[in-house]
Amino acid sequence: DTTLAKSGDKVTLTLVMDASTNTPDVTFKSGGNPITNTPIYDPSNVESKSWSVSYIVHGSDTDGVITIDVDVNDLAGNNKSDAQAFTDGKDVTINRTNPVISNVAFSWGDTLFARDINNKKIVTVTMSTVNDSGQTVFIKLNGITYSGVLSGNSVDIEIPHSDFTTLSRATYAITVNITDAAGNPATEITKYFKVRPQTTFGSNIG
Repeated sequence: DTTLAKSGDKVTLTLVMDASTNTPDVTFKSGGNPITNTPIYDPSNVESKSWSVSYIVHGSDTDGVITIDVDVNDLAGNNKSDAQAFTDGKDVTINRTNPVISNVAFSWGDTLFARDINNKKIVTVTMSTVNDSGQTVFIKLNGITYSGVLSGNSVDIEIPHSDFTTLSRATYAITVNITDAAGNPATEITKYFKVRPQTTFGSNIG
């Protein structure tokens, strides 16, 4: 998503003039506060009709919409106050906040018994906020990845029956992760459950 930027991303403003100008003075603010890193001008210290001004988002920049103020004079010293209109027309918002997985629940509880093998196996993932609604959550069991899309702050992901039938008496881990639209990753969550097959069915649960 090019309208969102996280720490380490480059934000670039392109200016196109109708005549050559001196180096413009561009001021970026993030969430209403000054940015941390110094903007880089291309070209630098020359006269030009087009300019690219960029900076790298810093970890201490304020989350929020980036605002840009441009002050530029042409070679005759006339102020080009209309320069701000020459952008790509897209707002950029800084988002440095990592998504937080607040809960992971198994429909079968902490132990999967043979008597429950035919029931649907649902993993419910809940986020701390609704900010990541529409993003994809990934879970992994036994090397197989499953996914579901958040609606609000939660999603139910079903694991097929066939992927449980080969599980033997042991403890298994399910890992859960998500990355938000800006590319910020959540801290991966690992949750464990036990499998208890019936002895008459052999070592596997199915």
